[in-house]
Amino acid sequence: MGVGDWIALVTLIVAVLGGGIGAFAILQWQSGNKIKRAEFIGHIIENLRFDYENAQTMYLFEYDAPWYNESFHGGSDTERKVDKLFSYLSYICYLREKNILSEDEFSILEYKIRSICLSIQAQAYLWTLYHLAQKNNILCPFHNLVAYMRTNVFDEKQRERFDSPDTKVSGYSGVLNFPRKAVYESRR
Repeated sequence: MGVGDWIALVTLIVAVLGGGIGAFAILQWQSGNKIKRAEFIGHIIENLRFDYENAQTMYLFEYDAPWYNESFHGGSDTERKVDKLFSYLSYICYLREKNILSEDEFSILEYKIRSICLSIQAQAYLWTLYHLAQKNNILCPFHNLVAYMRTNVFDEKQRERFDSPDTKVSGYSGVLNFPRKAVYESRR
Protein backbone atom coordinates (compact mmCIF):
# COMPACT_ATOMS: atom_id res chain seq x y z
CA MET A 1 0.00 0.00 0.00
CA GLY A 2 1.33 3.33 -1.01
CA VAL A 3 1.11 6.72 0.70
CA GLY A 4 -1.82 7.72 -1.53
CA ASP A 5 -3.71 4.58 -0.49
CA TRP A 6 -3.09 5.34 3.20
CA ILE A 7 -4.27 8.88 2.75
CA ALA A 8 -7.42 7.64 0.96
CA LEU A 9 -8.06 5.12 3.77
CA VAL A 10 -7.61 7.75 6.52
CA THR A 11 -9.87 10.15 4.58
CA LEU A 12 -12.53 7.44 4.30
CA ILE A 13 -12.34 6.67 8.02
CA VAL A 14 -12.59 10.37 8.92
CA ALA A 15 -15.52 10.80 6.54
CA VAL A 16 -17.37 7.84 8.06
CA LEU A 17 -16.71 9.08 11.59
CA GLY A 18 -17.62 12.65 10.62
CA GLY A 19 -20.82 11.45 8.94
CA GLY A 20 -21.76 9.52 12.07
CA ILE A 21 -21.06 12.52 14.27
CA GLY A 22 -23.00 14.76 11.85
CA ALA A 23 -25.97 12.39 11.87
CA PHE A 24 -25.85 12.30 15.67
CA ALA A 25 -25.75 16.11 15.77
CA ILE A 26 -28.77 16.32 13.46
CA LEU A 27 -30.71 13.86 15.64
CA GLN A 28 -29.82 15.85 18.75
CA TRP A 29 -30.88 19.10 17.07
CA GLN A 30 -34.21 17.59 15.98
CA SER A 31 -34.84 16.25 19.48
CA GLY A 32 -34.02 19.62 21.04
CA ASN A 33 -36.27 21.35 18.52
CA LYS A 34 -39.20 19.07 19.42
CA ILE A 35 -38.70 19.82 23.10
CA LYS A 36 -38.61 23.57 22.43
CA ARG A 37 -41.80 23.34 20.34
CA ALA A 38 -43.52 21.37 23.10
CA GLU A 39 -42.45 24.02 25.63
CA PHE A 40 -43.73 26.75 23.32
CA ILE A 41 -47.13 25.05 22.95
CA GLY A 42 -47.20 24.49 26.70
CA HIS A 43 -46.58 28.20 27.26
CA ILE A 44 -49.42 29.12 24.90
CA ILE A 45 -51.80 26.70 26.62
CA GLU A 46 -50.74 27.92 30.05
CA ASN A 47 -51.32 31.54 29.07
CA LEU A 48 -54.69 30.77 27.49
CA ARG A 49 -56.06 28.55 30.25
CA PHE A 50 -54.30 29.59 33.42
CA ASP A 51 -53.56 33.29 33.09
CA TYR A 52 -56.06 34.67 35.60
CA GLU A 53 -57.49 37.40 33.35
CA ASN A 54 -57.69 35.16 30.29
CA ALA A 55 -59.37 32.39 32.30
CA GLN A 56 -61.88 34.84 33.80
CA THR A 57 -62.62 36.28 30.37
CA MET A 58 -63.08 32.80 28.91
CA TYR A 59 -65.86 32.26 31.45
CA LEU A 60 -67.79 35.12 29.83
CA PHE A 61 -68.01 32.98 26.71
CA GLU A 62 -68.39 29.58 28.34
CA TYR A 63 -71.31 30.72 30.49
CA ASP A 64 -72.71 33.12 27.89
CA ALA A 65 -72.58 36.00 30.36
CA PRO A 66 -73.77 39.31 28.86
CA TRP A 67 -70.83 41.62 28.28
CA TYR A 68 -71.17 43.35 24.91
CA ASN A 69 -73.46 46.31 25.57
CA GLU A 70 -73.45 50.12 25.63
CA SER A 71 -71.04 50.30 28.57
CA PHE A 72 -68.46 48.01 26.94
CA HIS A 73 -66.57 50.53 24.78
CA GLY A 74 -64.66 53.44 26.16
CA GLY A 75 -62.04 51.70 28.27
CA SER A 76 -64.12 49.45 30.48
CA ASP A 77 -62.33 46.71 32.40
CA THR A 78 -64.25 44.11 30.40
CA GLU A 79 -63.19 45.73 27.11
CA ARG A 80 -59.53 45.61 28.18
CA LYS A 81 -59.79 41.94 29.21
CA VAL A 82 -61.66 40.88 26.05
CA ASP A 83 -59.17 42.79 23.89
CA LYS A 84 -56.27 41.09 25.69
CA LEU A 85 -57.78 37.65 25.07
CA PHE A 86 -58.72 38.43 21.46
CA SER A 87 -55.20 39.74 20.80
CA TYR A 88 -53.77 36.49 22.10
CA LEU A 89 -56.18 34.37 20.06
CA SER A 90 -55.45 36.44 16.97
CA TYR A 91 -51.73 35.81 17.53
CA ILE A 92 -52.38 32.06 17.78
CA CYS A 93 -54.37 32.20 14.52
CA TYR A 94 -51.51 34.13 12.93
CA LEU A 95 -49.04 31.41 13.99
CA ARG A 96 -51.28 28.76 12.41
CA GLU A 97 -51.78 30.77 9.23
CA LYS A 98 -48.00 31.10 8.81
CA ASN A 99 -47.53 27.36 9.55
CA ILE A 100 -45.49 28.13 12.64
CA LEU A 101 -48.00 25.99 14.52
CA SER A 102 -48.75 22.67 12.87
CA GLU A 103 -52.31 21.45 12.42
CA ASP A 104 -51.83 19.00 15.31
CA GLU A 105 -50.45 21.71 17.59
CA PHE A 106 -53.25 24.08 16.68
CA SER A 107 -55.88 21.39 17.32
CA ILE A 108 -54.98 21.52 21.02
CA LEU A 109 -56.14 25.15 21.09
CA GLU A 110 -58.88 25.03 18.48
CA TYR A 111 -61.75 24.15 20.83
CA LYS A 112 -61.28 27.36 22.85
CA ILE A 113 -60.92 29.50 19.75
CA ARG A 114 -63.99 27.99 18.05
CA SER A 115 -66.11 28.32 21.19
CA ILE A 116 -65.34 32.03 21.32
CA CYS A 117 -65.97 32.47 17.59
CA LEU A 118 -69.38 30.84 18.02
CA SER A 119 -70.37 33.32 20.72
CA ILE A 120 -72.94 35.78 19.35
CA GLN A 121 -71.56 38.58 21.52
CA ALA A 122 -68.00 37.93 20.30
CA GLN A 123 -69.28 37.93 16.72
CA ALA A 124 -71.09 41.23 17.30
CA TYR A 125 -67.97 42.85 18.76
CA LEU A 126 -65.74 41.52 15.99
CA TRP A 127 -68.34 42.53 13.39
CA THR A 128 -68.30 46.09 14.76
CA LEU A 129 -64.49 46.30 14.68
CA TYR A 130 -64.29 44.61 11.28
CA HIS A 131 -66.66 47.07 9.62
CA LEU A 132 -65.21 50.08 11.42
CA ALA A 133 -61.77 49.04 10.14
CA GLN A 134 -63.07 48.52 6.62
CA LYS A 135 -64.76 51.91 6.67
CA ASN A 136 -61.42 53.48 7.61
CA ASN A 137 -59.33 51.38 5.20
CA ILE A 138 -57.31 49.64 7.92
CA LEU A 139 -57.00 46.07 9.18
CA CYS A 140 -59.24 44.98 12.00
CA PRO A 141 -57.33 44.90 15.32
CA PHE A 142 -57.96 41.14 15.55
CA HIS A 143 -57.54 40.48 11.84
CA ASN A 144 -56.23 36.91 12.13
CA LEU A 145 -58.97 35.86 14.55
CA VAL A 146 -61.62 37.34 12.25
CA ALA A 147 -60.03 35.66 9.22
CA TYR A 148 -60.01 32.31 11.04
CA MET A 149 -63.62 32.75 12.10
CA ARG A 150 -64.76 33.72 8.59
CA THR A 151 -62.95 30.84 6.84
CA ASN A 152 -62.97 28.01 9.38
CA VAL A 153 -65.99 28.54 11.63
CA PHE A 154 -68.63 30.20 9.47
CA ASP A 155 -70.44 28.53 6.63
CA GLU A 156 -71.13 30.57 3.50
CA LYS A 157 -74.41 32.00 4.79
CA GLN A 158 -72.86 33.12 8.11
CA ARG A 159 -69.91 34.65 6.26
CA GLU A 160 -72.27 36.65 4.01
CA ARG A 161 -74.15 37.92 7.08
CA PHE A 162 -70.91 38.88 8.82
CA ASP A 163 -69.56 40.61 5.71
CA SER A 164 -72.64 42.81 5.38
CA PRO A 165 -72.25 46.23 7.04
CA ASP A 166 -76.05 46.51 7.15
CA THR A 167 -77.30 45.64 10.64
CA LYS A 168 -80.62 44.48 9.18
CA VAL A 169 -78.86 41.92 6.97
CA SER A 170 -76.17 40.88 9.44
CA GLY A 171 -78.32 40.72 12.54
CA TYR A 172 -75.51 42.32 14.54
CA SER A 173 -75.78 45.69 16.13
CA GLY A 174 -72.65 47.62 16.91
CA VAL A 175 -72.66 49.46 20.19
CA LEU A 176 -69.85 51.93 19.72
CA ASN A 177 -70.45 54.83 22.04
CA PHE A 178 -67.97 57.32 20.62
CA PRO A 179 -68.08 59.40 17.43
CA ARG A 180 -66.25 57.17 14.93
CA LYS A 181 -65.31 59.87 12.47
CA ALA A 182 -63.91 62.22 15.13
CA VAL A 183 -61.72 59.51 16.64
CA TYR A 184 -60.04 58.62 13.34
CA GLU A 185 -59.79 62.19 12.01
CA SER A 186 -58.03 63.32 15.19
CA ARG A 187 -55.34 60.66 14.61
CA ARG A 188 -54.49 61.68 11.07
